[in-house]
Amino acid sequence: MTLMTVKSLAVSTQPDRISAMLRWASLFMAILLVSFSLGVSEASAAQGGKRRVNFDHSKTGFLLTEAHAKTNCESCHTNGIFKGTPKECSSCHVQSGRASASAKETKHIPTNKSCDSCHKSSSWKSVNFKHDGTDGTCSVCHNNISVAGKPARHPTTAAACDTCHKKTSAWLPASGHDHSKVVAGTCKSCHGVDATGMNSGHITTSQSCDTCHKTTGWKPVKMNHTGIVNGCTTCHTKNKPTNHTGSRATNCETCHTTTSFKGAKMNHTGIVNGCTNCHTKDKPTNHTGSRATNCETCHTTTSFKGAKMNHTGIVNGCTNCHTKDKPTNHT
Repeated sequence: MTLMTVKSLAVSTQPDRISAMLRWASLFMAILLVSFSLGVSEASAAQGGKRRVNFDHSKTGFLLTEAHAKTNCESCHTNGIFKGTPKECSSCHVQSGRASASAKETKHIPTNKSCDSCHKSSSWKSVNFKHDGTDGTCSVCHNNISVAGKPARHPTTAAACDTCHKKTSAWLPASGHDHSKVVAGTCKSCHGVDATGMNSGHITTSQSCDTCHKTTGWKPVKMNHTGIVNGCTTCHTKNKPTNHTGSRATNCETCHTTTSFKGAKMNHTGIVNGCTNCHTKDKPTNHTGSRATNCETCHTTTSFKGAKMNHTGIVNGCTNCHTKDKPTNHT
């Protein structure tokens, strides 16, 4: 082989060696980049396993807010499975649930509503309680232990709270109160304190409301007059009916009883004239033809019978009253 041939061979093999070196260098750089990436990933995992992912969680139908936004993904998405994760609170907030989340307390009021119907994702407290589905179970929660219950001044009753109180607003006003289970004679424990009591024009009495009033309404009233001996006009109007006597007596109880206005026994004490103001002016058919115009001329206020005829002014016409037949022993 000549010298020229050796030099030509050396020149032709030099580019191949350079290309090979460049390929090895590229491979080495690729290995370095992969190693660096893995190191960064491991470092990120060691710092909490959180990576920024461009994903809108609200599109799943479950918006991440407050406490849920701070929860690790794997707490709900177990075994790396994202699809099919339940959205109901009870799937996690229950004993032996998917996640180690706080469950409903044993003293929680019985309800078939979802947690988020009342609770916020920030905290269990500050509850906006919806009472739907809690019929007849008020006292389970409203027992003055968990939350406010019946006050000390509440009327004695075994009825459920929602019998009278609305479930969607405050305790007052109460309506539709079922008085059937209220102990008789205890009306004033509520009426006159929180509920409507006696008005200013009510007749003075120490009787219980239910002595006269019904539990369905204040009116109509069946007045029990037991113990009422005077003061009728406090309740009964002072205007007497048109057919009332012209008596000067001002108190109803002077003539009337507490049973009924009818069948009044007229007390004529102090009545010395004016009989015809009440008694009709038409005399009975068997009445004397006396010219006297005033009843009290002959009659007393005790009875019409047994009248003592006042003959003053009668000078003739005796037979108008006295029978014309003389007695046998007449002179």
